[in-house]
Amino acid sequence: MTDLKKKILIVDDEPKRRIFLSNLLHTDGFDSIDAIDSDEGLRKAREYCPDVIILDTMIPSQAGLRIYHRLKCDAKLKQIPVLMLAAVNEKTFTSYRLSQNIQ
Repeated sequence: MTDLKKKILIVDDEPKRRIFLSNLLHTDGFDSIDAIDSDEGLRKAREYCPDVIILDTMIPSQAGLRIYHRLKCDAKLKQIPVLMLAAVNEKTFTSYRLSQNIQ
């Protein structure tokens, strides 16, 4: 019998966020694979060929944007949907809303 669970790769340098997302996904019946940086994320993407990748855009040194670019330039990986995740503090979010006239 084959395992029909969808695999989701979480690439995030924050351990608490990886644990939270992993637990949330497991609760809904998904298998999660964790990676702490862009190198590990690319390696695991190639190794496991996940159904979806959740990618923290705020990984240090803009690595989140670099890994996204590398994923989309890779013939084997470019078809995998990528959900970009960015955690910002309330002050930054409020400033952005005000600058964009978003109520």
